[in-house]
Amino acid sequence: EDDRGTFIFNSRDLCLLEHLPELAESGIDSLKIEGRMKGIHYTASVVRVYREALDRYRDDPEGFRVRKEWLDELKKISHRGYTTGFLLGRPGEEDREYESCYLRSHEFVGVVTAVSDDGVASVEVRNRLTAGDMVELVGRAMASHRFALPEMTDERDGSSLTVAHPNQRVRLRVPFSVEPYDLLRREKHPASIDGKG
Repeated sequence: EDDRGTFIFNSRDLCLLEHLPELAESGIDSLKIEGRMKGIHYTASVVRVYREALDRYRDDPEGFRVRKEWLDELKKISHRGYTTGFLLGRPGEEDREYESCYLRSHEFVGVVTAVSDDGVASVEVRNRLTAGDMVELVGRAMASHRFALPEMTDERDGSSLTVAHPNQRVRLRVPFSVEPYDLLRREKHPASIDGKG
């Protein structure tokens, strides 16, 4: 509690990516992701980063280095900044988030539900999509590709769409290989990245 109000459990989010070697050598068998009340974009992004990092460490413990792309990926999910919590001692003031503001640089806009033999993806839309939007396809491992969203067709009646809305199912051609359960996300407008827009 301070002059700005009372803040209960208002910590930054825990991130131990840079300490995976110590965790692996300590003999742990599993890692727990704090995923309560989190969606598939959060869960998929965190799992893909930690899976890749653990595999790299297993394959070459001596040469293991945390990759910038892993940290960048973790910054693309909704978070309150990152901390190591109590791992390295008592948390300091920098480990608390008094503004209670999530950082959201990207938004989840859809999930691929099926892919036809001719490579057309069926997508369940989660946020408004407009033809021409720059989106990023998030696939297995650390694969991701950016592309301009083409015109879409409504999966129900085949009508042509330039705008798709949440819960709508659309079909669209993706310019590279895509699989069911790949995700689509879009970089947010800079004014909304700080959680205020």
